[in-house]
Amino acid sequence: MSVKKLFESLVGKIDNALGILHGVSVITEGPARGHGQFIDATTLKQVKECAEKYSGGLKVKMNHYSGAESIIGKLENFRIEGDKLRADLHLVKSHEKFSYILEICQMMPDSIGLSISFSGSVENIKNIEYTRCTEIYSADLVDTPAANPDGLFHQEVDNKNKGNAGNSQQETNQSKNMDEKIFNDFKGEVNSKFEALKGLIESLKPAAPAPITKEQVEEFAAKKVAEALAKVGQSQTPPPNPEDKKKEDEKPKTFSQIVDEKVEKGMKRTEAIEFCVKNHAKEYKEHREDLGFVTKNAKKEILN
Repeated sequence: MSVKKLFESLVGKIDNALGILHGVSVITEGPARGHGQFIDATTLKQVKECAEKYSGGLKVKMNHYSGAESIIGKLENFRIEGDKLRADLHLVKSHEKFSYILEICQMMPDSIGLSISFSGSVENIKNIEYTRCTEIYSADLVDTPAANPDGLFHQEVDNKNKGNAGNSQQETNQSKNMDEKIFNDFKGEVNSKFEALKGLIESLKPAAPAPITKEQVEEFAAKKVAEALAKVGQSQTPPPNPEDKKKEDEKPKTFSQIVDEKVEKGMKRTEAIEFCVKNHAKEYKEHREDLGFVTKNAKKEILN
């Protein structure tokens, strides 16, 4: 059997004894629900390359923004199959939720999935924004993954303790209906944003210019005279105000600045990022929003 056929035969298989879930979906091409961005083949390749930098495997946690105690396993054997990046999930058998995770993955694989925690940017191609990954921190088990709308496997689970079952026509129709619903939801979201932008543009149209007053002319002339004197060295630059520097130092630091400070103090970048994700949640949230990961509440504010 070829390696490719071996991988295909393992998709969706769960080994209860070893605690291995073969062929779980890490990320899928298509719209990243709730973020207004798209996942394409380039995204899959970048996520795979970043994940494979961890020689011991990419850690998997229970939900985002959690600590080391929530690590439930690791992902290994990354491979791109069609429109999905897949991997094998090795669970930590001594974890208190080991049996629970195995059970829900067999019972409801379409209702849970993996969601990656990463840093990156957005690439605009023909007015469509595509997610780009430069560093990945973990793949977390969540109930509504943005870039894995089809669930953990997107194939029927084949449990070694149960017989194989074929896909019925009803399941095929349900899959088609789900794809259509996802498309319609995304289309509705785009249309809503477009209408909101139209209203914003209308509100920003400049009003008719007001007539120029005598005071404005005198102020403009005084400004030009001051600029001319400065050029010939006749103006004096006031000494720097210590209070201004103090205000500058008191400005809140961004997530990237905090990470850079930790790195400068000798901490590895990956450790620094994980430390800051856990201890500076507010700055991390703002950092993700700056990259285009707009929260649902923020999205409502934009549409309103």
